Amino acid sequence: MNYLLRDKKKNTSKEIFKIVLIVVILVVVYMLFSKPIASLLHGVQRGVGYVLGYYDDPVRPISENTLIQSLKNENGQLKEIVGRKSEHDDRLLSVVLSRPPRVPYDSLIIDIGEKHDIHAGDLVYAEMDYVIGHVEVVYANSSVVKLFSSPGEKIDVLVGSSTIPVVAEGRGSGNFYIKVPKNIPIVEGDQIITPGLRPVVLGTAEHVDTSEGEAFSHIYFKLPVKLNALHYVQVKKNIR
Repeated sequence: MNYLLRDKKKNTSKEIFKIVLIVVILVVVYMLFSKPIASLLHGVQRGVGYVLGYYDDPVRPISENTLIQSLKNENGQLKEIVGRKSEHDDRLLSVVLSRPPRVPYDSLIIDIGEKHDIHAGDLVYAEMDYVIGHVEVVYANSSVVKLFSSPGEKIDVLVGSSTIPVVAEGRGSGNFYIKVPKNIPIVEGDQIITPGLRPVVLGTAEHVDTSEGEAFSHIYFKLPVKLNALHYVQVKKNIR
C-alpha cells in the first residue's frame, strides 16, 4: 500500500514540475520574443490594411482621417462663407437642423426665424452660389424651408443660351423635370439658371430626351448639392 502512495506522490510531483517548467518557458519566450512577435503581427495587420484600404497611415485608421478631413473642409467652407459676407449683406448664415431623409418632401429645418427677421418667401442658398428653395413656414427661432425640387413645386428658369423662360418642375429627392419646345437648342451640360438681373444657378442638364415625332424636348436635372450632407445654408431677406 505504501509503495502505491509513494508512486502517486511521485507522479503528482512530476506533473507539478512539468506545469512549472511550461510556465517558466512561456515567460522566457514572452520576455525574449514578445516585441518582435508584436511588431510582426502589427506589420501584417498594417499591410493588410493598406491593401484593403483600412489605413491611410501607419497609426491612424482611414475612417478617422476621413472624418478629420471632412471637419476641416467643412470648417474651411464656413470660414469662406463668413469671410465673403460683405458680398452678400442681404443673407443670413443658418445651421440646418434637419434634412432629408429625416424630414420628408424635400424640406429643411433651419435655426433662424421670426427673431432674425426671416419671412416666408425668403430665398435659401447653398454653397454661396446655388439657390435651392424658399422659406415656407416661420417660427420664433426656426423655419421650414421648402426646396424647389419638392414634388409639384414649379420655378421659372432659363436653360443654356436661351432667353426664353421655361418652367422647371420638382420631382422629389433633389430632381427636376423641364419640358421645352424642340426649337430651343438644349444639350446635356447646359446650365439652368433663374431669370433676373443676378441669375443664380439651379443645376445642370444631365439628360435631354429629344425623341422623334414629339414637339418637345424633356430635360432632367438635379440640385448640385448633396441634401443629406447639407450643414449650412444662407437665407436672403426679401426687400420688405
